[in-house]
Formats: sequence, structure tokens, C-alpha cells
Amino acid sequence: MIRLRRPSRGFTVTELMVGVGLFGLLLVLLNFALRLNRSALNSMEKTDLTAKLRNSSVIIGRALSLATCFLYPNKVSNDYSSQIIFRNQRNEVLTIFVTDQKVLSMYNYTTDTMQEITPFTMSFRSRLAKENLMEYQIEIKRDQYHFTIQNQLSTCNTLP
Repeated sequence: MIRLRRPSRGFTVTELMVGVGLFGLLLVLLNFALRLNRSALNSMEKTDLTAKLRNSSVIIGRALSLATCFLYPNKVSNDYSSQIIFRNQRNEVLTIFVTDQKVLSMYNYTTDTMQEITPFTMSFRSRLAKENLMEYQIEIKRDQYHFTIQNQLSTCNTLP
């Protein structure tokens, strides 16, 4: 018996085109998923930094709201200083400043304890705007993200 068709030893052009098309579709979907993942990571990092900045403002606000006396800056001025030194209701002396490692920290001189408030802090500036009105600015930067918050806190317990 004579065979009219010879056995196939490879892929036909149609099979190759379908394979290339499916591979291309897979690459497009993978590229889309990676781009979406990168966008989500960037958004999460940005949200994390803004949450840290907001939390640092809350921590500083709570600490300064218990201030009974501002030791530095102790005069109303238009000039900003790089730290705040104050006395709280328990008569403890505290300071808020940026360390050499760019971490916004609060140090309690009385109990010799350090609380790290916010990492990636570029600068912290404060001034006594009015007798009982402390104004402060926190600037943080990480990679391409740069955020600044400015807040004023009125304290009713502060001695003039």
C-alpha cells in the first residue's frame, strides 16, 4: 500500500502563528500586571509616608498640648529654630529635634528616654508665633516623594 501523505516532522505555519500570538498575548498581560503592581507599590509608599507625617503631627500635638513652659524657643519671633524644648505637666523636660540619622525624635531629659517619631525627616522647624502659639514644620523626603506639613498649636497651660 502506498501512502499519499508523509508523516509530519514539524509545525505548520498556522501552528507557529497561533503560538506566537498566544505568547505575545501572554507578554502583554504580564506587562500590564507588572505596571499595575508598580503603580500600586508607589501609591502604597506615598500613602505610608503621608500617614507617618500625619502621625508625627499628632504625636507632637499631644506632647505640646501638655506643655506648661516653653524653654526654647522662649520668645515670640519670626525666626525658626531647629528644635523645641519644653516642660510638660509632670515637670519633665522634653525636646523635639532631628537626629543625625534624619529621624524626628522626642527626648525626655528627666527619664532619659528617646522616642523616634518619623524617619526620613529632612528638617524640623519651630517658632513661638504668639505667647501661647507654637508653630512647627516637618519636612520628609524618601526617594522621589517629598512632603511638608505645617501646624500651629495653641496651649492654654503655658506660662508666659
